[in-house]
Amino acid sequence: MKDQWQVSYATTRGPVSVLGLNSAWLCCERPDGDTDRGALRVEPAVLEKLAKSLPSDTLRIALLHHPLDWLEETTRSAVNDLLIEHTDLVLFGHVHANDAVGLVKGNTNSLFLQAPPLRAGWSKGTNGYAIIRADVDYKRFEVEYRSYSKSRRVFVPGEDFSPSGRMYPRPEDAEFFRDSPPRSALLRRFSEADPVDFLDWYRTHIRSKSKVTGSFVVPKVKRITAAEEGPTVSLSQPLTQIVGHSGRDQFFIAPLDAGSTTAAYLAFKHLSETFLSHRRVPAYFDAEQETINRASILRKISQTTPIRYSHKEAEQLATDGAVVVVVDGLCLGDVHQFNLFRDTADRYLPDVQFVYFLSTERRGVSPTGTGEPRLFPGDDEVYEFAQLEVDDIRSMIAMRIPDKAENVREGVVSHVVECFRQMDEPIFASTVAVVIDTITQDPEFKPLNKARLIERYVECLLGRFDLEDVREGTFSSSDKINFLGFVARQLLETNRVGMDEHRWNELISNYQKRFLIELPNGLLAEFLEKGLLTMERGEITFRGDHLFSFFVAQQMKRDADFAASLVEGPGLFRHYREITVYGELEGTNVGKVLDGVFIELSEIETTLLENYSRIGVDLTEEWAAACKEAEASAASKSLDEAATGLGKANPTIERADQHDNADLAQIARRRGVAERQGVKEAEAKLLVGMRLYGLLLKNALHLEAADKLRHLTKLYEAAELWVGFMSAGREAIGRHPIVIAGGVRFINLGAVIDPEKSYKDFKFNAPNTISRLIAGTMSNPQLAIAVRNLIHDLNPMSQLFARDILLEMPGDYNKDAYLASLATEEDINLVTCALRTLRIRYLSAGRDQERRNYLESIVDSIAKDRRIGERVDFSKLRKARLVQDLRSKAVKPSR
Repeated sequence: MKDQWQVSYATTRGPVSVLGLNSAWLCCERPDGDTDRGALRVEPAVLEKLAKSLPSDTLRIALLHHPLDWLEETTRSAVNDLLIEHTDLVLFGHVHANDAVGLVKGNTNSLFLQAPPLRAGWSKGTNGYAIIRADVDYKRFEVEYRSYSKSRRVFVPGEDFSPSGRMYPRPEDAEFFRDSPPRSALLRRFSEADPVDFLDWYRTHIRSKSKVTGSFVVPKVKRITAAEEGPTVSLSQPLTQIVGHSGRDQFFIAPLDAGSTTAAYLAFKHLSETFLSHRRVPAYFDAEQETINRASILRKISQTTPIRYSHKEAEQLATDGAVVVVVDGLCLGDVHQFNLFRDTADRYLPDVQFVYFLSTERRGVSPTGTGEPRLFPGDDEVYEFAQLEVDDIRSMIAMRIPDKAENVREGVVSHVVECFRQMDEPIFASTVAVVIDTITQDPEFKPLNKARLIERYVECLLGRFDLEDVREGTFSSSDKINFLGFVARQLLETNRVGMDEHRWNELISNYQKRFLIELPNGLLAEFLEKGLLTMERGEITFRGDHLFSFFVAQQMKRDADFAASLVEGPGLFRHYREITVYGELEGTNVGKVLDGVFIELSEIETTLLENYSRIGVDLTEEWAAACKEAEASAASKSLDEAATGLGKANPTIERADQHDNADLAQIARRRGVAERQGVKEAEAKLLVGMRLYGLLLKNALHLEAADKLRHLTKLYEAAELWVGFMSAGREAIGRHPIVIAGGVRFINLGAVIDPEKSYKDFKFNAPNTISRLIAGTMSNPQLAIAVRNLIHDLNPMSQLFARDILLEMPGDYNKDAYLASLATEEDINLVTCALRTLRIRYLSAGRDQERRNYLESIVDSIAKDRRIGERVDFSKLRKARLVQDLRSKAVKPSR
């Protein structure tokens, strides 16, 4: 008995129990003509003891090698009865036959199944095997046979064993599996289906349809996790590296206009294409269009999977956890809607994985619901969309204009980057696509200022270049721009940054009455979806300050009295953003505005000089005092370092990308409109006035020469005074990362790393900082002749500012003026400032061959300057750069 326990066993694992019986323990060689049939034995007492140990609520399976008719007659009947009473499925084989045997025995419907031979070539029968699918709860069985095809050398449906290779032992089995197909069969249908036509799927199921799906770029996302000190954000990764690599629900958060619907489509497409790695059938649900309940979700699973499943099959996939649903159209601002979906999913579809694409604002209405959305970065996988970098922009351009040469595409990259420098649009794939369309609609379109760029950008967003826009009777893009200007003016005149939906409807009514025009329905939804408006704290507002300022400026151009009310008096500093854009619009009398700024800056300069004089500080001498604090040897060493750094500089596309990424990251791209407040401190007014002055001068091309030179001189004077103000606070500004002085916040990252070095370099950083600001506001080649005419009459520091402007304008005359000014510069500290700026500009020119050649010619000429050439061997450094260039080109990956 002890030996027999060793050859039989019973075990239970979860919902399945297995009873193993050794029917071969009496097998042996027998006299000629005798076989084991009728001579084998399974001990009934052992079987009964083991069988009774099996839980009755499990699927009980008995395994033995031989059919029961090979057992000896004295025990065969008892074994048969015990198996019928205590098991649901009995599996055996041994006999090689052309057909499979499946018998249902007893009142318990116990199934006795003989397996086909896997290898019968040496005997008889067909090679094959069987897959038994069982429902544990209902004890239903489906047998799928596979037989080996010698000609095809693969296993095919086993029609030799059963019609169509499938057998249902009982009628109830057939009915059950016909209504509830098994997971493996449903998944195999997906994996063996024909390739998916994703364009057709996209046109059928996606609400917001782009014209060109082939140019979609996979967005990057950053994981948000909760920590004790607050939320932390990881490095960005492509969306497709995240989706499909987790069994948990995932939440991707983005502004409404960031292209989240496109991202949802790309996630769905990726899940479809990588099905074999995660084994879940992808489906799509648009919560904005559909009712949120179990039936609706299951219906959309059935309708949106790449291959069609019946409703019953979709329900089976959901029950088995074999489906992943991409959810679009939910909004964190609508707490009720979001929590309803999560509650429905958790309660009725607990085994389904959901991939959510959530907007941060809701189309057309204020947020609803109380409480907080059920979203916890500590427990849920939460991601936010990351803004694109230069290389991502390059990829989009390559897909949208693939027929252009690489140097042409690199020029477009630089153009797009410059556009995002001029406006604080968020750099998402959706906005980049519009900018690319904006500048490629007309190859000659090169906006010199923000107003012209935003105007073309807004026109492109509103369909200015579609044929439908010019159809008679259409509320066209220009009509929409006029209406948005009216909205912006109402906000400004009431000193508000947003309005609720009720106020929005009142504005529409007032506009229709005032202009006797009928506005189309759905304007708010269109403006929100296209990113002209947004929802902030339940109020409708403009998506960004630059858009608000643009639409106000449009009203200023239409109404001179309205413009005067903003330009004159305290409004100059309160509404400097709007005045800047106003000055950039064609037809504006910029000269009159410049005269007002001239007067204001003169008064501010007088106020500052008097205020600091009272405390014994002469702002005109402070920078010189800062320079004297360092020994002469230190100044000489700084010049050596600046010259060596310039000589080593090697402008490449990668360096240019790094420079531009850093520049773009510094631009605040906040959503909504900031409250317009007056500027109180004279120092802050000076800074605001200089920026406004420079931007207005950039577009004041038709001023008389005397006026133009007068305004340029005033701008440089104000900049020198600003350097004096910074120098007066050098002890704090030079050694601390963040300092607020005169109503201005100074951020000095160098002080975080090395406060003492930061303090020593202050005499260079102070003039270079304001010089960079001025150069950034005046980068119009048409101003070059005025700068060249003025440069030699300026003070030494003002000449530094003028030289830095000329660096931005390639041309032989500009190069000659730059070099002539630098050759006469006697202050070693200002020479160091010039070389530092030149190195930065040179390194950032890697994508623009014309600009690189221009700056390189200046570097080569400077190398001949005895004061600099004696310090550094430029020829040796140039050879090193050439060798590095050759190496880089040899291993350069294809873009």
